[in-house]
Amino acid sequence: MAEKIFVDTSGFFAFLNKADENHEKARKGLESARIVTSSYIFDELMTLLTARGQKDLSISFGEQLRADKMIDYHFVTSKEEEKAWNLYKKYRDHSLSFTDSTTLVLLKELRIGNLLSFDETLLRLF
Repeated sequence: MAEKIFVDTSGFFAFLNKADENHEKARKGLESARIVTSSYIFDELMTLLTARGQKDLSISFGEQLRADKMIDYHFVTSKEEEKAWNLYKKYRDHSLSFTDSTTLVLLKELRIGNLLSFDETLLRLF
């Protein structure tokens, strides 16, 4: 069984954008791992792609993510959201987003030791 890797928005965005400096790293990171992501990451990615004028890509990739049975798509629970809120408040002096707070909680709760991200704040706290 392939090793699990949690993919955040920056990981998916780099994978989708061939001009991104991290595209190759993202492609390699995704090709051999069992992908885990969350409903918060999905929301953030769809919002980012739409804001960048890539609505069609957001829909087609969103459909792929939602249909792919090889991707563990985790819906953040109210308990996990509460833990993320406490973490978000704890790191008020960092540029950690609330979505990134949910990611840190999920990495711990789901016992995932691998993270595909190019977000420096998230990586520093991971």
